Amino acid sequence: MVIKGVIFDLGGVVVRDILEEDNGLMADWFGVPVADFVRARRNNWADYELGKISGVEFFSRIALDLGVEVDASELFERTFELIKRDEQVVGLIRLLRQKGFKTGILSNNTKEWSRFELKDLKLGELVDVAVFSCDYDLRKPDKRIYDLVLEQLSLKPKECVFIDDKKRNIDAALSFGWNAVLFQGLADLKQKLLDLGIRLHEH
Repeated sequence: MVIKGVIFDLGGVVVRDILEEDNGLMADWFGVPVADFVRARRNNWADYELGKISGVEFFSRIALDLGVEVDASELFERTFELIKRDEQVVGLIRLLRQKGFKTGILSNNTKEWSRFELKDLKLGELVDVAVFSCDYDLRKPDKRIYDLVLEQLSLKPKECVFIDDKKRNIDAALSFGWNAVLFQGLADLKQKLLDLGIRLHEH
């Protein structure tokens, strides 16, 4: 079956994964050791990722968990400065669109960060669909959130490639009949897309 759609995870693929890359910085904001911050963040992440609480609430809960007093609103605002696009991956998405592929985002993400990424970082202009965990109370690797992407693109699993930096999400996609590539850098991704029959350059 010919591939018609290429779907990208966001954090760690198209944008910096601030929750992985900036743990040290955020731990400093709260004035605690990194391990303590990571534990408190993980304790509260599911509700935020599923759209049940706001970003300010998320940071307030982390502070409460850690027993520190901070201005949660001010700290949360700072996170937006850390979210940056990977221009090389953005260039690849543009190229895929030029070649006639449908493009999409499938991301376990939060309301504020996903809106910022779509609007302020202009990622919404690059894709046909964007499916976020916070909007559906579902998250990868749940099959239902993968199915939503297929529904919105009117494609079958075998007609899609999913790209993510987390192995569990890739394994899930493969088990649902998708093509899937674990993101390990741009050069590797381009080669794997070529292996799947996606020619990015005419020879």
